[in-house]
Amino acid sequence: MARAERYRRAGLRWLRLLTRRHEPAGVRVFYGHDVVPGPGDPVAGGTGKFQRLAQRFPNSPTGFSLLYLGSTWLPRDVGPLLAYARRRRIPLVVNQSGVAYPGWAGSETTRINDRFRRPLLAADHVLYQSEFCKRSADEWLGEPRGSWEILYNAVDVRHFAPADGSAGVDPVLLLGGDPGKDREATYARWAKAMQLPQVRGLVAGRTLLYPPDGNVGAAVDAAAAIVRRA
Repeated sequence: MARAERYRRAGLRWLRLLTRRHEPAGVRVFYGHDVVPGPGDPVAGGTGKFQRLAQRFPNSPTGFSLLYLGSTWLPRDVGPLLAYARRRRIPLVVNQSGVAYPGWAGSETTRINDRFRRPLLAADHVLYQSEFCKRSADEWLGEPRGSWEILYNAVDVRHFAPADGSAGVDPVLLLGGDPGKDREATYARWAKAMQLPQVRGLVAGRTLLYPPDGNVGAAVDAAAAIVRRA
């Protein structure tokens, strides 16, 4: 049902885009998806960037004057969107995160990077999240044809701030995301760090789906032990 609803929204969007004749003035941003998670909705990875951006620049699936795409959240119809933006002379901004390489993507490296490459090379402006990200993208995807800059991932200091050392707050070690093919080394480092005194451990994301021995139950038990210890 969810997939059918996504296709229905996309179909209606394309009908409106292809029949629209006059564009009002102003900046109207489309992030490539008909629905962007609202404040408080669960997000993963780069989707969080668009969640915050949409609060300042609301998502406008039809009649947009700027197309803003993120490499970690590319839409299924990215090809037609790029063609539409080019034909209508709508500026394209791409937020480029990491790229695929054999160390974690294996045989899927080429397929994944081909998907990343097309919007990056079509972009009028590219935002890279680090200098390493720029060098990696240059090597695996190609150098951008438009302008670019490095915009480091931000931290909301209203929610996250360095603890005052005098406050007696124990350090927190977060293990999150997907450890990928280096999961054995990741878990080994985690186990070593958790032996330090007064360290609190938190496990988040898809980490529990990739335990070192392939046993999800064992990973859940390990995480429960960490939580009890914290």
